[in-house]
Amino acid sequence: EMLEPLLQTAAVAGYDIDASDSDKLNRSLGAIEAQAAKADPYLGTLMRILTTRCMSQALCFSSGEVPASEYRHYGLAVAQYTHFTSPIRRYTDVIVHRLLASALGYSALPERLQSSKRMQEIADVINERHRRAQYASRASVALHTTLLFKDKPVQQDARVLRVLHNGLVVLVPKYGIEGVAFLDPADEDAAVYDADAMRLTLA
Repeated sequence: EMLEPLLQTAAVAGYDIDASDSDKLNRSLGAIEAQAAKADPYLGTLMRILTTRCMSQALCFSSGEVPASEYRHYGLAVAQYTHFTSPIRRYTDVIVHRLLASALGYSALPERLQSSKRMQEIADVINERHRRAQYASRASVALHTTLLFKDKPVQQDARVLRVLHNGLVVLVPKYGIEGVAFLDPADEDAAVYDADAMRLTLA
């Protein structure tokens, strides 16, 4: 269900995607890349962008507070998963290192980390801070992109990501810029929108 927008987009473009599991999904995307390599080298990248957007964002959680059915990481196709890099980088990594060190018998787990509910509270804070960092990053990119192109008209090719009843969501690959190209209000009454075919036609 979460991948329905991707499947619809691929079908309209003439491609079949098997999303029954993440491995088959990855193989399908690879096949599309190979098929379109010469005629449209960017199509594979575009399909992977759309795939990522269909997926729920991975979140940190305490295993004692979440059903085992929620443990699976769809994108990596693994039943149980944790993530860490150097413990000097993020608090998430510090927590995971402490838990793994305790599980492997290298050191005792600090008392405050022995409560599953307390661990979930920490995970919630980590998730919220991560979201805020993402929002700040996107806002920064949007601001500097606006400043870069201010009073500097530029013409570049764009790819259509979505079709709306009153415009197109487009991506400019060269700059990584995404936005909505709206129809001129004077043309909206003449526009024919077909959601199933993902088509917008000016009559």
